[in-house]
Amino acid sequence: MDSIIYKELTNEYEILYLIYYRSKNQHRSQKWFKFLNIIIRKLRKMLKLQIDINRLQETMTKRVEYKSKQIVSLANHLESQIFTDAYWSFNSILALGQFITLGFALIGALAKINELLIKIPGVKQKKQWLNIPGPQMLQSREMHRDCRRDICLADDLGEEVSDDYDSKEDLRSIASLRPKPVFDKPESRSETSTLLEKPESKSRSTTPSSLEKPDVAKEDKEVENEKENENEAEIEVEKKKRRMDTIDDIFGEPSKKKKKKKKRTSTIDDIFEDSSKKEKKKDREKVKIKVNIKEMELQKELEKELDLQNEKEQEQEQEKDKEQENKQEKETEVKSIKEKAKDKDKEKSVKKKRKNSPLML
Repeated sequence: MDSIIYKELTNEYEILYLIYYRSKNQHRSQKWFKFLNIIIRKLRKMLKLQIDINRLQETMTKRVEYKSKQIVSLANHLESQIFTDAYWSFNSILALGQFITLGFALIGALAKINELLIKIPGVKQKKQWLNIPGPQMLQSREMHRDCRRDICLADDLGEEVSDDYDSKEDLRSIASLRPKPVFDKPESRSETSTLLEKPESKSRSTTPSSLEKPDVAKEDKEVENEKENENEAEIEVEKKKRRMDTIDDIFGEPSKKKKKKKKRTSTIDDIFEDSSKKEKKKDREKVKIKVNIKEMELQKELEKELDLQNEKEQEQEQEKDKEQENKQEKETEVKSIKEKAKDKDKEKSVKKKRKNSPLML
């Protein structure tokens, strides 16, 4: 590994470690965090091995070769088994759309690390399939191009449309296709009749008077139009009476339900209601008192348990003190016995010396 690759890898490792440290508490349960952790650990191992190689002497060729092989094996493991899954897991962050900056940072760092690891001698790049067209694909593409040329060169002549609208049915269909406003008045039949009268102006001159419609039909139409106008006026008056909100103006008439009126209660009902309220209050107070009593009992039990524990601890401490005192007394007794034995030995030795001395003889 060159010094340039080493410096750039350390830079990328530091960036990834900062991301790892900042997002550990929030994202540690996510799938992509697993791959981030793996990449950081592998990079740390590689950088430590490179530091060891730099510290070793030039004469230690075997160690240098062994550690360089370890670096290559770690890089091959990342390239072959981890980088593809890591890329798709980091891409899921972008698909989520919540942490886009984090996703772009991770994908960019992964691309940079991949580029640096490929430059290390001995690292195998993952195989990629190239879309190279074969002879059959080329033939099909040429055929497709020829078909497209034929289609593009042909003229689109369209269909013939007749300009004769003499029939009444065609005019009625055209009038029915016109869009009608929602809140305006409906069209009267007089407007539709004007559309029908224009093309018939030529034919009236030729038709005889016996074929014309009688005046009775006109009177019936006028009566129907008057009734429709009266109904429309009544509907408009009803709409003005109702107070309509902006949303109701868009979606239609409002459907507001009237509130129910409260029934008038007598004095007897008031008395019973007051008594029921008082009973409920009393029940609540009783429940509160019971709860307080239970809490007091629990506190007393806890205090008793604590007192017992303290007493046990004091007894244990007293027993320990007594044991220590007994040990000290035994040690003092043993020391005194040893001293007495030493004194006796000294006296015996002195007596022997006196007996053996020439002065005593």
